[in-house]
Parts: sequence; C-alpha cells; structure tokens
Amino acid sequence: MTARRASTATTSPRPRQPQRKARGDYHHGNLRSALIDAAVVLISEHGVAGFTLREAARLVGVDHRAAYRHFADRDAVLAAVAEQGYRDLHRLVTEALVDAGPSIRTRLLTIARVYVRFAFAEPGRYQVLAGPHNYLRFPTTDTAVDDAFAILVTEIERGCRRRELVNGDVTELAAWFWSTMHGLADLILSRRVRVRRELLDGFTDRMIGRGLSGVLRKAT
Repeated sequence: MTARRASTATTSPRPRQPQRKARGDYHHGNLRSALIDAAVVLISEHGVAGFTLREAARLVGVDHRAAYRHFADRDAVLAAVAEQGYRDLHRLVTEALVDAGPSIRTRLLTIARVYVRFAFAEPGRYQVLAGPHNYLRFPTTDTAVDDAFAILVTEIERGCRRRELVNGDVTELAAWFWSTMHGLADLILSRRVRVRRELLDGFTDRMIGRGLSGVLRKAT
C-alpha cells in the first residue's frame, strides 16, 4: 500500500543514551536503571528482536554477570521497560485530563494525543509497550498495564452515564479505542504515514475523531 503523507517527515528524537561508568562505579539501584535506559536505546536502534541483556551491559560498561544480578533474563528487562512506560503514560494522561473539560469527545481525544505523542517521542519504549509480550509472570508490570487501561475504561463509563456515547460493552469500547490509538501510532512510527511533530496533535484529532463519530450519541 502506498503511504499517504500527511506532511513532510521529520527525524524522530534520539533516545536518551545511558552514561558509561567505570566498573564498580554504580551505587545500589543505579545499575538497574542504567540497564533499563540501555535497553530502550538498543530497542530504538535494533528493534526488540535485536536486544540482549549482554549488549545492554556492554553499553553501560559493566560485565554481563553484573546485569544478571538485577534481571533474571531479557524478558525481565523488557517487563521493567514496559512497567516504566505504562506508569509514565498513566501519569501523562492523568495530568492532561485535568484541564480537558467535561466533553467525552474532548477527553478521549486528549488521551489519544498523549498516547500518539508518547509513541512518537519514545519509539523504543513504545515498541515494548505495544508489542506481543506476555507480562503475566511480572505482577507489577501487569498491574501497570491494567492501571493505564483503567483510565480509558473510567472515561468510557463516564461517557455512557452522560449519554454521550452509544450503548455498548464498556470494556469492548475501551479496547476498540485503545487499538485505534495503537494503530495510528504504529502507522506513524513505521512511516506508512508521515507527520511533522508540530502537526501531530491536529492529525491525531482528525484521524481519531473520525472513528469517534461512530460511537458518539451526539456532537459534544
């Protein structure tokens, strides 16, 4: 399929590079954070499939055996990246909704903007958040995913109570909206659709807004 350009492409921001330190120079807890940062960098550059815990250790300048003191395997690192990402996404959405007003259309578009902005600014972390990873054996990560999704469920429930949304299963409506945001973000990151950073919010509003028109009971 030929890509439809929404505007001229720009280069995505580079992920934050972890600082290299001399062996043994990490205080308690610092190495774990540095390994998570290194994982994000490597995933941004090579994809999830190209990431290894050994390579993350090399990037921060420690022996790979030190990395295994903090993470049992690469899946544990990916779970930590996902947990951090979902916690940040939860915080960003919560902050954005404070001034979003009462309209369910506006509130859902606000969530979509935050989601797509996050994916655009953090492509490495987004790959882990949106990828087909099973985090059930990592309870804190699984909880972070549920918490992020719960915000969307709460907003959909609110819209149904206010009769701004059509009748339907709240969880299904939330899953539909989540998948719609994910699809748009994926198209942008894969460069199937190209959008300049400064036009990202407007483009998100137009694309997501078209889908919302099918579930809104009335214009809001």
